[in-house]
Amino acid sequence: MNAHVAAGMGGKQQAFEELAERVQKRDPEGEKKIVVFLDGEKALEDQLRLSFSEAGLGERIEAVVLDIMHVMDYLWEAGTGLHGEKGKERTPWVRNHALAILEGRVGRVIGGLKQILTKQELRSSQKKALKKVITYFENHRHMMAYDCYLAAGYPIATGLIEETCGSLIKDRADRSGSRWSSEGVQAVLNLRAVMKNGDWDEYWNYHMETERERIYGRSSDAHPSSVAKTA
Repeated sequence: MNAHVAAGMGGKQQAFEELAERVQKRDPEGEKKIVVFLDGEKALEDQLRLSFSEAGLGERIEAVVLDIMHVMDYLWEAGTGLHGEKGKERTPWVRNHALAILEGRVGRVIGGLKQILTKQELRSSQKKALKKVITYFENHRHMMAYDCYLAAGYPIATGLIEETCGSLIKDRADRSGSRWSSEGVQAVLNLRAVMKNGDWDEYWNYHMETERERIYGRSSDAHPSSVAKTA
């Protein structure tokens, strides 16, 4: 898979700028497609496109994929609002609409929800739920071409990413009673990322070599072992 993980406390801009730099280093010839997976937060997509455009990578973004699990959360909310949490029609309704979305019929799903909203007598709570779902789907429709993503072999859920966030960050930094400074937690996360990326031995060899050069300089004559040998 050749995955590489990292965690940063510098905010969205710094994170996407570093990501763009990493993409350029890993694929300097620009031969690979860029596919991004997001949770739907508009600020994330905006910063992604800005940072990648400034780095000259904007045109290489093949797709920005909305995590299908977030879509399912909204479908379940709509199904519960219409049929109740224990209603027999709730699960089949969600299943049918999820299948339609996976088949690329997002527009029809939105249209159907609007028809329900305008043509059926609904309680205020039901109207509120449907309006919320319709707005979410309309705002993210450009990230919901799941039929195309699946045909291209792209994943459509961020489960692996969520799991990595948990093991890399939460398992260490979100312990009960723990308190961190930004600098302190960043140092710990950097080391955890080095380990998870399989670079532990290489990192420590580099660290010891740079420390040797910092303390004794580059000249081998200044190193104690060299002095001992000449003596």
